[in-house]
Amino acid sequence: MNNLKKLGLTALAGSLVATSAYAGTLDVTGGASIKYTSEDTDEVSGNPFTMGRGITFSGGGEMDNGWNVNMFYIMDDAAFSSSGISIDMGDAGTAYFDNGSASTGIQSIKDKIPTAGAEQAYDDMSGDGQGLVSFPTSGTLGYKTSVAGYTVSAAYNKNGSTSTGGVVSTAHESSTSIAVSGTVADGLEAGIGWGNISGATETNRQMTTYAKYSSEVGATIAVQYTELAQVAGTNDIDSLGYGVTFAVNDNLSVGLSKLDVGYNTATKSDQESTGIGASYTMGSMAIKGSTSTTDSALGTSGTDDKHTEIVLSFAF
Repeated sequence: MNNLKKLGLTALAGSLVATSAYAGTLDVTGGASIKYTSEDTDEVSGNPFTMGRGITFSGGGEMDNGWNVNMFYIMDDAAFSSSGISIDMGDAGTAYFDNGSASTGIQSIKDKIPTAGAEQAYDDMSGDGQGLVSFPTSGTLGYKTSVAGYTVSAAYNKNGSTSTGGVVSTAHESSTSIAVSGTVADGLEAGIGWGNISGATETNRQMTTYAKYSSEVGATIAVQYTELAQVAGTNDIDSLGYGVTFAVNDNLSVGLSKLDVGYNTATKSDQESTGIGASYTMGSMAIKGSTSTTDSALGTSGTDDKHTEIVLSFAF
């Protein structure tokens, strides 16, 4: 995106470490979109046309000791979306503080399946996000560094909040996670992550691993497996996601993705989501479309869903 405005910043470093004031920059970028959505025949969706608008503030600068401090603040539809601060300490790695974003730990490799369209195969339907990694993103401390050419990162969330039946409470202990990823061969990227995610009374254990291959002819193929060991009395979940995208040319891409969720109990059926999509870009303008279906949502046989979305977006 093109910068709209640059403003001088002073004294940002003073709030982080003891150092003299310095000059930095604050960049403002934005975007707008027109979206059309169509739901399943048994759902009431109202007017299918909506408008999206977003503003991103990003800034930073170099401190006297050579470290670089960067921040961002994102607003969607005039409401807070996410924010974060990073401190790049050079060879010592980078420290993060995130609110609503996921820079480090297992959440940073949550969903590596490529998609060419507007949404993933499971988005905006019953069972959305089932079988995927979940980690608290509000007030999360993180750290990232490079080891032997691989990216290693860790995340820590102290007594993150949980929600049960709409009632928000404090988790009984802190959540922690770690992730390792990088290029293992020409065009092949892979990663693995583990996490202990605290709930209201128990701690869930999570593991995810993925592999993604990008070819010289424009095809990208990925597969990701995730295991969720749920709290006592709740059935464990495992999921397998896979997908492929193909760049027809510099502007047009098409793709297909799937997410299969297995519930380790005889009382539930496997949830299966399939999505196809395409995108076409023309400079700062893009049009993306996708249509997805879900069978046996949340493991309930016969509970199916469908979602179609077309988005025309502009970046500035």
